Amino acid sequence: MAGTLYHDISSLGIQLCRWAQNRPYDFLLTLGAWLIGYGISVVVYRLVLSPLAGIPGPKLAAATGWYETFIDLWSNDFPEVLRRLHEKYGPIVRVTPWEVHINDSHFYDKLFVTAHKRRTDISPLSNPTTFSLGCEDSIISTRSHDRHRQMRKPLESFFSRQGISRIEDIIHGEVRLLDTKFQSRKGTGEVIWLNAVFASFAGDVIGCVTCGDNPGFLEGKDFSPEWYTTNRKLLEVIPIIRNFPWLTRLVRAVPRWIVDKVNPSVSSLSLLKLFGENQISKIRSEIDQAETSEKSQKTSVFRHLLESDVDESVKSIPRLQGEAFILEGAGTVTTTSTLVMTTYYILANPAVEQCLRKELASTMGDFPHTIPKWTELEKIPYLAACLKEGLRLNRHFRRQVRISPDEDLHYQHWIIPKNTPVGMSNYLLQTNADVFPEPMKFKPERWIGHYNPEMDRHWVPFARGSRNCLGMNLSMAEMYIVLGTLFRQGAYKISLVDCDERDILPVQDSDIGCPRADSRGLRVRLD
Repeated sequence: MAGTLYHDISSLGIQLCRWAQNRPYDFLLTLGAWLIGYGISVVVYRLVLSPLAGIPGPKLAAATGWYETFIDLWSNDFPEVLRRLHEKYGPIVRVTPWEVHINDSHFYDKLFVTAHKRRTDISPLSNPTTFSLGCEDSIISTRSHDRHRQMRKPLESFFSRQGISRIEDIIHGEVRLLDTKFQSRKGTGEVIWLNAVFASFAGDVIGCVTCGDNPGFLEGKDFSPEWYTTNRKLLEVIPIIRNFPWLTRLVRAVPRWIVDKVNPSVSSLSLLKLFGENQISKIRSEIDQAETSEKSQKTSVFRHLLESDVDESVKSIPRLQGEAFILEGAGTVTTTSTLVMTTYYILANPAVEQCLRKELASTMGDFPHTIPKWTELEKIPYLAACLKEGLRLNRHFRRQVRISPDEDLHYQHWIIPKNTPVGMSNYLLQTNADVFPEPMKFKPERWIGHYNPEMDRHWVPFARGSRNCLGMNLSMAEMYIVLGTLFRQGAYKISLVDCDERDILPVQDSDIGCPRADSRGLRVRLD
């Protein structure tokens, strides 16, 4: 039976080849007609017959994913497009042929649920960047709920509030080094690029926590600006990678020196991946060489995983190399962008800076001999308010998409079939003018005293549920300690140099919001 079927298919293929060779024009016309017919049938299905056909939204977006691709490549501001779509069509919008987007904080906790309430999957179509980078088995990219829980659970103790408190000395050591370098530049007139400073600080911390080794970025000349630019160049190509993931496979096959010549931004991607691969290989080698009775006293995420008895698939070297790439990049970029934005707005508002320094006076009075715990700093109302505003205005994620694999979701009178990607944007929630008056203004005072409880419902910079940001507590600890150090009484006067709000505001959508391409960044002088 199988042999007969194979013979029939082979014969049909031969006949088609002969037809194409003997009558090429007829063949091309037939092929073209078939492709047109197929395309029309797909569009008709998506617009009329699909279970999502009744959900409001632009017909072009419902018909083809090229709607989003065009916006990504033309203006790269899909979050703002989403805002306009919701203003026109209402709280639920069909944004692609396969995805629904909802802008309603009351639905948020129904979509972003904990593991015991409902299983939650994701789709490669909703997070194509990490899939195309070869990190499809990292925690952030794992499609299956069960696989995600298997990989995330061993790491949760490291990144819990208690876990971060145990390794807080790493952050204290880095902030002492940062302050020493700033003190040496005080009064010299030197212009400091804080983007590079914050990126190097975050890169050193996440390197120590994940791999047990300090990359030494803060020690580098001018705070190793190449670490920031490497990450920034990667973000620049993400809109292309997101829409044409096959390009990354092509790049891997091309010698690096050619890529360097053609597009240094793409080369930065390879260098960042290589950094993670080298770190994991080094840890694996150290473990293999050590005697079983002489385990290293170093504590790091990957050493813990490699020495543990978790499933071998979780600690495979290729998987951990991808994980290192994601953790190093995300742990640097998100913390850096929030620190840059928050610091700028504090410096641009003298009244805010004065109030913050006054509140920090007693808690930070014994610095650097004693550095307060981050759990102490988060109790300082005005410092917490400043950081909340920075996180609110920042675009940490493009949009978060979740799938309910076992049951339909219900929103108002719509039924969203199971296995349908459903997205929500923290940026839209956090800039809702009904909840946050003057939403684009940095106003820490909105979080002081008795405030609208809806603000907490709409404030979701790290997402919620079983797939929320694993490194949330580490990032918060870093930011509290850095801001407390920079704005303590009697440290140094920080002045902005040749930069304004346009150099800070995230206007480009590279999965994480980025300032304009010609941004000068946050430049300051210390006196």
